[in-house]
Amino acid sequence: MGGNAMRRTRSGTAGLAIVALILLGASTPGAGQPPSPASNAVTVGELAPWFTPQTLRIEPGQEVVWSFSEARTLHTITFLTGFDEPAKTVGFVGRKGTVRFTFTKPGLYVYVCAIHPYMDGQIAVGTDPAPQFMKPWPPASPGPLSPPRVRGRGEVWVDTQFQTRPGKVTAGTITVVDASTMRVKRVIEGDFDNPHNLMVSWDERYVIQTNWHANYITVLDARNGRVLKNRIRVGESPAHTHTTPQGKAVVTINAQDRLAVLDVSKLVDPAIPAAQIPIRYIEVPLGPHGGWISPDGKILVVANALSGKMSVVDMNAEKLLTTVDLGKVTDTDGKPLGANLPLYSAVSRNGRLAATTTVLLTADKLLQGRVVFLDLSTPARPQVVKVVRVGAVPIQSPFSPDGKWVVVANTGSATASIIAVDQANPHNIRVVAEAKAYKGAHGVAYGFKQGGGFLAYVTNKYAPVLTVIDLSRPTPGKAGDVFLGPDAWGGNGVVVIHPRPVH
Repeated sequence: MGGNAMRRTRSGTAGLAIVALILLGASTPGAGQPPSPASNAVTVGELAPWFTPQTLRIEPGQEVVWSFSEARTLHTITFLTGFDEPAKTVGFVGRKGTVRFTFTKPGLYVYVCAIHPYMDGQIAVGTDPAPQFMKPWPPASPGPLSPPRVRGRGEVWVDTQFQTRPGKVTAGTITVVDASTMRVKRVIEGDFDNPHNLMVSWDERYVIQTNWHANYITVLDARNGRVLKNRIRVGESPAHTHTTPQGKAVVTINAQDRLAVLDVSKLVDPAIPAAQIPIRYIEVPLGPHGGWISPDGKILVVANALSGKMSVVDMNAEKLLTTVDLGKVTDTDGKPLGANLPLYSAVSRNGRLAATTTVLLTADKLLQGRVVFLDLSTPARPQVVKVVRVGAVPIQSPFSPDGKWVVVANTGSATASIIAVDQANPHNIRVVAEAKAYKGAHGVAYGFKQGGGFLAYVTNKYAPVLTVIDLSRPTPGKAGDVFLGPDAWGGNGVVVIHPRPVH
């Protein structure tokens, strides 16, 4: 991680107050020592349930030791409850490191990795653990499903990030759904490591895939899913990727303070080895996660998860234009949003509006969701025009291709909020419907509906299901669910191709 990221981390940020920074094998004082027999040890790994044990009961005055011996990338130990300080982080650790912390005050301490927030655990100090924070793995079956009666066009590629395969030490596949039949067409296996998000090139010939629990991206042939080039190392925890009509690919480096920019022509050139592909970097606030590029390729907006901010980037100049401190944005109750975890930013097709989803971390609004809409008429000076409350822990929220809707996947409340967008009068932007999804609702992508209109496809991390929403109804609503397979866990990123609507 660059020095700028380290300085920002030590000084604290609006969304993530880090009190100890431990990078790639460094550790807290005394952490180089092996845990004593009396220690309460938690192993941090890259496969579900990630923290083992996920629930631990101790007494006041006892120490917990987190061992990162099985980790392959950076993770944080960030507490959501138990401390007066919002989002208190006691460790930012990589491969082979350890974190030690002594709990002196009784209570329930729920924690996550702020980079990969589905990694969660709880420490019950002098009290009983909370059942609602216990995560059995694998999750329970979702039960009977109602298949969609509508039909779409093209293929829906879903990152089934947690799916495992015999003989593989890393998780993840890509499940491809035929939108014309609403059935799984094939499953793509490869040298993936928690494939989190994917995007197609503008000519729809190539798919670029991030590997979130590693440091590389993968390039696939969009026609048949064949891996063309792999292990293109871009930085720690590459999360999202996007492409421009000018032939650029942008990757958010979630555990660092930068974006990677690559030329698609060089990514797919068989004469250029993966290790020799040129990479340019754009510095942004710490923790860039979900982002979107305007269809003209000029402006990128991105949520900076570990900084509580969103950034606007000039893609022609490849430089940061400005940042918005979301913690200072006025909430619906007239108070500042305060500590928050922004996870995704999108821009409308006409480039006029941006929408950023964020998770509130203050004690009085813990895990509530907001979508902050901004006017991008002057990209260097975005103006907040509306804040909309949505479900708990919102993740992806792209604008529909016609600019009329923003569908928000709410991972905590297992719903999808459907927001009607009034671009002429943004004050009228509002939630008009809530569609039932599944626990861990995460990704959103749009595709053409047969007969006209658009469908929204919503992925679900803890159910092997793709939820389909029909946006062509007078009031948009759920059209049904597609079963992805009995072990197709971890639905995260999603993209529709052949054809992909421009948006």
